[in-house]
Amino acid sequence: MQLHHLVTGSYTNTTLFLLAFDSVSRTLGLDSTVPGYGLHQFVSSNSAKDRIHATAMSEPPRLFSWSVSESFTFNHLDTVNIRNSSSACYVSDNGQYAFSAGGPTAHVHALDQDGGIGQLIDEIDLLPSEEIKRVDKTRNAVLYGAHAFDVNVNNKAFIPDLGMNSIYMYDIAANGSRNTYPSKDGRLLYVITEHTQWLDVYEIGDIQLKHVQRGSAIPNDFRGEFTFRGNTVQPSRDEKYLFTSSRSRNSPGANGYVADFALNETGYLAEEEAQLVDIHSANPQWCQPSYWPGQSPRPRRDPEDLNRSVDAAQQAFRKWSKTFYDQRCAALMAFGDVIEANQDSLACFLTMEVGLAI
Repeated sequence: MQLHHLVTGSYTNTTLFLLAFDSVSRTLGLDSTVPGYGLHQFVSSNSAKDRIHATAMSEPPRLFSWSVSESFTFNHLDTVNIRNSSSACYVSDNGQYAFSAGGPTAHVHALDQDGGIGQLIDEIDLLPSEEIKRVDKTRNAVLYGAHAFDVNVNNKAFIPDLGMNSIYMYDIAANGSRNTYPSKDGRLLYVITEHTQWLDVYEIGDIQLKHVQRGSAIPNDFRGEFTFRGNTVQPSRDEKYLFTSSRSRNSPGANGYVADFALNETGYLAEEEAQLVDIHSANPQWCQPSYWPGQSPRPRRDPEDLNRSVDAAQQAFRKWSKTFYDQRCAALMAFGDVIEANQDSLACFLTMEVGLAI
């Protein structure tokens, strides 16, 4: 299959975006948009990829679901009110349950036959019941409360909580999907921290987690210089790599990062130390939208650089305006020949220049 489709939400836009990745040209483009119902959507799908569920920082707090046709047409199924804004939603592998969490509570919903969100099965309070009634349940609560809900193959549920700096673990009678990401064999849990941008690895016991490894999701040189927020951790298709993402926060001079961590045969990080190395190395590396390993970062320009560029353009225009018509035609034809002869490399450079995937 040449085209692979992805659907994503947005931190600052209510629209959902359907993206298409071309595995031949290795480019990622916008296929279409889908009307959404709130900011900061977290999007999840069932195993068949024909149902989409999402959270949003909406008022009132709600969960949403869509059906997806083979031609990637989205049809809104239903909207369900919940007690407080959720930051993540996952669907069980058997397609029967939806798990969500945010702020002081987490929810388990049954799914209807058409994939819509059905009856509330369970609600988990992460604070004492006497405090739940008076705590913040708006979108602001997500910043210092629960931020995800994941279930591994051993029916262990994990809810990371920002404010408590903790990961809650539960026994659960349903098979779930991933975030915080549980390993396929159920032995390990990979966690990205939001405020400190670490990728932590835990061994999963019967009643507790044991921290065993830590890798940096941003370059260590940037720690303390800029403010970042860790976002997600996801595996490669062959389960040999983990990818983490982060974004800069109130730091115009910094970009977000994607880090690539190689895993050894037992699922642990092959290397913990972050280095700027080739993308196929065992060490994680950093990819800014305007930078890719092997390419030089774009240089910073100052007003003097701009003035020199304008002066050079004006001088070139004066010379060009005195050039005869046939000479101009010959120059443009020669220029076109050079572009055509180097179209593959130029396409690669232009794609990276605007921050798209290669």
